[in-house]
Amino acid sequence: MYVSGMSGNEIWCLAQKGLRPGGLVVGNSVVSLGLIGGLSAGMRGLSGGELANVTSLISEGRHLAIERMAKEASQQQASGVSSVVSELRSIGLNR
Repeated sequence: MYVSGMSGNEIWCLAQKGLRPGGLVVGNSVVSLGLIGGLSAGMRGLSGGELANVTSLISEGRHLAIERMAKEASQQQASGVSSVVSELRSIGLNR
């Protein structure tokens, strides 16, 4: 018996390839703009346009989390990782 967030169809497709769900791996990353970065992003937001430092921070955080997840998968000798979820949440005063 498997407990998984994968659909029955996804598990069936894995089985057709000779694969099965294995362990759980996680890659987390928590990043902050900091006071100065937050202020400059706020000022830039007033005039419109891309907030490059925010975009960069989100991208770097996502890549770091994926890197950590891949390392965990490698330690478990996994063939791959599926059902990856990436979330962006605002915490604290930036709600």
